[in-house]
Amino acid sequence: SKNGTPRQSGIVPAAPARLRVLWGTNPSHSLEGLGGFSHAWLLWVFDRNGGAAVKAKVRPPRLGGAPTGVFGCRTPHRPNPVGLSLVSISRVDGSTLYFDGADLCDGTPVLDIKPFVPSADAPPPFTPVRAAPWVTPWGGAEPAGEDGGGGGGEGEGEGGNGG
Repeated sequence: SKNGTPRQSGIVPAAPARLRVLWGTNPSHSLEGLGGFSHAWLLWVFDRNGGAAVKAKVRPPRLGGAPTGVFGCRTPHRPNPVGLSLVSISRVDGSTLYFDGADLCDGTPVLDIKPFVPSADAPPPFTPVRAAPWVTPWGGAEPAGEDGGGGGGEGEGEGGNGG
């Protein structure tokens, strides 16, 4: 369910999931080679946001109600409802990708899968990286509430699939 979905894929790194590829005439061929990578990016659709109007400024829970720009936070209520998750690949079996660190709801439409390539996807070594003050020192966001999940909850918060 939406409210039980982790807000970011790094919040619950052991959250197991699987994705069955249905694309093409031989879906297992499309996953060939992906098992050689430790991580992958999933590009997906926030399909459960309820069609709420998108505003230029939102009030994410981690900011204690303070407004910020929609592009200055990770709210699921976006002009284009596209989500991006970095997941840890467990294995590839035929046309199914097994991974950990899922922040998607069951049935979420996945648009694309791309292998994580450190030389292309991470800043070069010794490059300073900065984040807004509300982001924790380890680069993730503070867990929401007592259970560390929430998946968007109410209003314009940040969330898993927001729906």
